[in-house]
Amino acid sequence: MSINAKPEWPPGGPETAGGPFVGMYPTGGSVIFMPLPGNIVWNDTHGFTTVDESKSMIGKLGAGASVARGAVTRNSETGERLNVLNVGAGLAAGGAFGAGAVTLGSASGLSTGGAIINPQTRTLFTGSNIRTFSFEFKLVPKTKEETESVQAIHSEIRKWSYPNAIPGTNNIILEFPSVWDIRLYNIKNAPRIMPCYLTSFTTTFNPSTLIWREDNNPVEISLSIAFTETRPPTRADL
Repeated sequence: MSINAKPEWPPGGPETAGGPFVGMYPTGGSVIFMPLPGNIVWNDTHGFTTVDESKSMIGKLGAGASVARGAVTRNSETGERLNVLNVGAGLAAGGAFGAGAVTLGSASGLSTGGAIINPQTRTLFTGSNIRTFSFEFKLVPKTKEETESVQAIHSEIRKWSYPNAIPGTNNIILEFPSVWDIRLYNIKNAPRIMPCYLTSFTTTFNPSTLIWREDNNPVEISLSIAFTETRPPTRADL
């Protein structure tokens, strides 16, 4: 590979060829320019869960019933009122969704159905999911200069995808790999990509041919790169 080869495709910069292109900036490395491939997917997803508020209500009823049962009955009228409260709370706290409901249905003479307490289900937001992005490039160099550019791209991407071992630790302690800044150019309404880690890099030589060049270089090279954002974006990041 030529020392002067730059990690860009086509040589001279993708802006010379026109059209959208992507710039990949690894921390500490050289920017890699490539034409933007088609079929770019933006997958914005968010996490939600459901809770039944009635369970909290039943717990409060049970706690209130315990306090009532501990009260001292001073006359028959108060005692009757406490007994009614205890029966109602016992039904709620003791199995309104299960045995209590079945007993109520049986006592009513119903062969099917019964009664339950409305679970009062609510949806709660749990957070936004971290996004992933992938790019598929197929490069067919036609000259020695283009072949050297492809080799420079391949070498630079592989180099900055790996972690660096901290000196003196015998490869036991590793630094985090570089964070990548992904920027899209000459494309309208492109969502912003947060800083990313490169999580997967696959290179295929001659994916659709068995022929090699006379200098033993491949005729075509396919690069598959996957990135994962370091954090999900918020509304202010968009």
